[in-house]
Amino acid sequence: MRVKCTAIEKDGSRLVTGSTESLAVGREYLVLAISIEFDRESSYQVVSDNEGTPIWKGVSYFEVVDARIPSVWSVFQRRTGGPEIGPVAWYTWRGRFSFWEDYFDHF
Repeated sequence: MRVKCTAIEKDGSRLVTGSTESLAVGREYLVLAISIEFDRESSYQVVSDNEGTPIWKGVSYFEVVDARIPSVWSVFQRRTGGPEIGPVAWYTWRGRFSFWEDYFDHF
C-alpha cells in the first residue's frame, strides 16, 4: 500500500506545501501498517524521510495512491485501542507482540 502526503504539521499549523524532517507534501510513502482508532483519527505507519525511520501519522495527512493490501497482512487486536492491520510476522514476533520494541532497541 502507498500513500501520498497532502499536508504536514509545522509549528502547530497544518500546511499543504513544504516538508518536515519526516514528511514532504507531494511525496509518496510506503505504508507499513494501519492503526484503526475509535476515539481519534486513525493513522498509517509509513517509512519516513528521516533515515527511513517508521512513523505514525494521521490518515488525513495522506491520500491513497495504491490501495492494494499485501497478502501477508492481517488484522490484530492491540492490547489497548482499536485493531491494527499489518504484516503477520510483526504480531507473532518471537511468540509475542514486540517486533517494534525489539527493532528500536537495536536501531
